[in-house]
Amino acid sequence: MEAGTKIIFESTKPLQMELDVLTMRSQSSLSCNELVLYVGTMNMEGGAYVDVSGLGSLQEQGLGAGVVSNGYGIGGGHGGYGGGRNDHLTAGEAYGSFRRPQLYGSGGGGSQVRIFNHSAPW
Repeated sequence: MEAGTKIIFESTKPLQMELDVLTMRSQSSLSCNELVLYVGTMNMEGGAYVDVSGLGSLQEQGLGAGVVSNGYGIGGGHGGYGGGRNDHLTAGEAYGSFRRPQLYGSGGGGSQVRIFNHSAPW
């Protein structure tokens, strides 16, 4: 991508790309709901970024949707206990894996970026 290029992929489906080389020049950006990238070499210059922020499940929806319990607002956590009071009894339930996150965040939380290297053994 040339310096300063901004690509926005607006779709509910994932953006899937298979490339030998991806180079994102200075201040270039790629925004999408979900990215699945198979690439041999990826180069990112200063200021370049991939943005999937706030593109998870909508507020009060998804696996970690917040609820009110005993007067406290609580929400689930991706790979661990979610927000709530200072104890596990009132914290939201855990969902997904913190080692290999593949589920959307909830309440406008993060989406997914999966990058696979062509030469990796899997």
